[in-house]
Amino acid sequence: MNPVWIVAFVLFDIIVTAAVLLWVIRKRGGIAGAIGFDPKQAMGVSRELEAEAERYLRANWSGDKSTLPVALGELLTRFETRLAEEHMPLDRERLKPLLLQVVHAKHLADDHDAREAMKKVA
Repeated sequence: MNPVWIVAFVLFDIIVTAAVLLWVIRKRGGIAGAIGFDPKQAMGVSRELEAEAERYLRANWSGDKSTLPVALGELLTRFETRLAEEHMPLDRERLKPLLLQVVHAKHLADDHDAREAMKKVA
């Protein structure tokens, strides 16, 4: 078989595949819709959860490290509920490091105390 025909067929196949992919991506509302993940929505929810964590801990935690596991557990439950409402469910094990990052970034509790408290949270 002539190599020119093989190259032509491969190029034609690449062009058709690219056209179909572009059509599907446009039909589903862009790349975010095609893969089922909207980074803008995720960033917005992330900012809201960060603000909620700060408000919640400042209002509901006395600063006593013995009560920190309860406060973090309740906050994790709130996070799970909120993310489920936004159709972005994450399990508790994936939320724990995110919450620890918020606590660290906002200086809401001592890092060591927060890590130890998170180990106690179911």
